[in-house]
Amino acid sequence: MTRWNTGGMNDLMSNTTTPVLPEPVLSTYFAIQLQPRENPAVVVEAFCTAAKMLGTLFRRVETLDTIEVGMKPFLRMRSDIPTASSVLEQLFKATGRGYVVSRSDGKFEVQFPVTTLGGRRAEVSSYVMHTVPRGKPTMYRGPKIKFWERQFLQG
Repeated sequence: MTRWNTGGMNDLMSNTTTPVLPEPVLSTYFAIQLQPRENPAVVVEAFCTAAKMLGTLFRRVETLDTIEVGMKPFLRMRSDIPTASSVLEQLFKATGRGYVVSRSDGKFEVQFPVTTLGGRRAEVSSYVMHTVPRGKPTMYRGPKIKFWERQFLQG
């Protein structure tokens, strides 16, 4: 058996003093209604702005894909936000967008705007919300990250 002399490099590499921040777990799934021909970045910006106004900070939000609920398109997302319900309710009041959110029992519920299906609430399958995304997900910085607004500026 041959031993290689690494000159102590392994010891130097294992004693790094740079702290490693853990990657945030994106465990909160939700969806926001898309308007016709709307860019998903506009929806994410509206969500981040509403969260910032409420003081609800998070590091990341990831757009997964679009789903159809009640024949209306919704942008399915996930984030490290503790709970998205208060932000989604604020966005609903401000813009009239429907949303899908997790209830306290773990099931998902859609809230339609008054102009769509009379503002009804209905249950949405957890399978639909947790399914593997079609296409490539897009990651955005949340309001907890410095200069998060710059990602939405038009160049």
